[in-house]
Amino acid sequence: MTRALRALAVLLAIAAVIDPAFGVRCQRPVAVDIRVEPSARAAAIRDRLVAAMRGRIAVDTGEPAAAVVLIGNARETPLPAGVPVSHLSVGPLGGPNVRLLRATRPEPVLPGQEVVLAVEFEAIGLRGRSSTIDLEQDGVRLARVEHPWTRDAERFTARLRYAPPVSGIQNVTVVSQPIEGELSVEDNAVDLAIVVTARTLRVAVFEPRPSWAAGFVRRALEADPVFGISSLVRPSRGIEVRSGAPPHPLTASTLAPFDAVLVGAPEELSGGEVDALDAFAQERGGAVILLPDRRPSGAYARLLAAARFDEALLEKPIAVLAQGRPVFSASELALPRELAAGGVALATAAWQGGERAVVASWPRGAGRVIVSGGLDAWRYRAANEDAFGRFWTGTIAAVAAGAPPRLSVAVRPALAAPGQPIVIRATVRTSSSAPAITPIEASLVAADGSQRFVRLWPLAEPGVFEGELSAPDAGRYEARAALAGGSTAAAPLLVADGVRQPPRRDREAMDLVATATGGVVTDALNLDPLERHLRGLGGRDVQADRRPTRSVWWGLAFAAALCGEWALRRRGGAR
Repeated sequence: MTRALRALAVLLAIAAVIDPAFGVRCQRPVAVDIRVEPSARAAAIRDRLVAAMRGRIAVDTGEPAAAVVLIGNARETPLPAGVPVSHLSVGPLGGPNVRLLRATRPEPVLPGQEVVLAVEFEAIGLRGRSSTIDLEQDGVRLARVEHPWTRDAERFTARLRYAPPVSGIQNVTVVSQPIEGELSVEDNAVDLAIVVTARTLRVAVFEPRPSWAAGFVRRALEADPVFGISSLVRPSRGIEVRSGAPPHPLTASTLAPFDAVLVGAPEELSGGEVDALDAFAQERGGAVILLPDRRPSGAYARLLAAARFDEALLEKPIAVLAQGRPVFSASELALPRELAAGGVALATAAWQGGERAVVASWPRGAGRVIVSGGLDAWRYRAANEDAFGRFWTGTIAAVAAGAPPRLSVAVRPALAAPGQPIVIRATVRTSSSAPAITPIEASLVAADGSQRFVRLWPLAEPGVFEGELSAPDAGRYEARAALAGGSTAAAPLLVADGVRQPPRRDREAMDLVATATGGVVTDALNLDPLERHLRGLGGRDVQADRRPTRSVWWGLAFAAALCGEWALRRRGGAR
């Protein structure tokens, strides 16, 4: 036995010196591209998945991926074609916890124009407790909402109002203040950019005959520097009173430079003038505001989506409310019987046991038409500290600002972190008679005047051009665009470190992509379907060399043979 063990040790040593190699076929791990949303929760799920696959998948190899796994809202770059895409939703933590679900980026507004920031939160395990939600700017609280949670799982949309005082870009934060014992506070806040434009809104006021309602609304507009007013009044046949540069005659081409048209006594409009207003709304995308003196009738009635109106003559004026606040009073009312699809009640009043629209707005092509049923509201204009004037200036500013200029530029997102993908979109207003086929140039200009040119590509939608780039270093920038004809436009961009972006809530789209590409849709509580899917992909067979003498087991066998031979010799009395 001693000789056998000695011979075995010698053979093992000789084999180790020779170090023979044996070619074998083996399966290589599958290359998988795992993309996660920027949260500690999603990163932990990624680690769980990689550990569960035990070397069957390879990540971050730089090789073309055989599969893509999206964890949470993690679609920041284009997806590769021809590979299955799986979606793994993160889901909420257990309680107690508050997380931000979604926040809609606000549209550009004018200085002093109120914007409502709607941010939705979800609470788990907080029944009987309350959350404090603040709107902050540079550490200063601007608004606050308190919400008591009444269920174990509940959602709440906080609506915070803010009126930016100056033009430019305002960076504000909406945050749900941490609650004692909360599991995670990393998803309690979001940074939002409010783009404030110093645009002058051009409004044409047209009165086929003098109108008290149009006259007093025009005075309110003239007192607001946001508006540039041009008016034309016909006090008698053959006599016209003009102010500014009013459209004359009233045609689609003469109305094109304006953003809104305010019409008093619209029942006096001719058929041609109604056609011009119709084209102004449908093709130009402008707003037409109608202030009748009596129940709507005549040629202009075809602009209204409400075919029939009820007339109310009251002994005492009643309050007309907008967003729960009184804006004016009226005793003579023309109330639409119903609002057609897309119609919106801008102001309402209680009448015959119900809530009826007094000021209504309807879409008309690319623009809107607004009609006021408060026929004698001008009589009570001084009530509520001139709420009448504030209502009409705010309403007309909102719809006029929505009328597209000749050229507009937008940056999405307007608040970005360095290196984050951003999109610059330029929109050229087109019409059936003047399509936009014109060269366009764009650049990103820094505060020091340095420029970075951006190539814009036309989209399928006529007149829309888009370009994508990575956000530069932290600072303030301006995206500029120019047409060959001389029209220019600009939009601000703020780049800052540590920006908390609104969550991407495109789960339905990602689930649809997963289904279409043969991937798997599951959640963090059930990884089994995804693991089976990845194992089923299989890695490709490769030729590999195996050198058994380099194994630790080979060394152990050599040591065991020597030790056994030495032990037997000692037992036999040999040294």
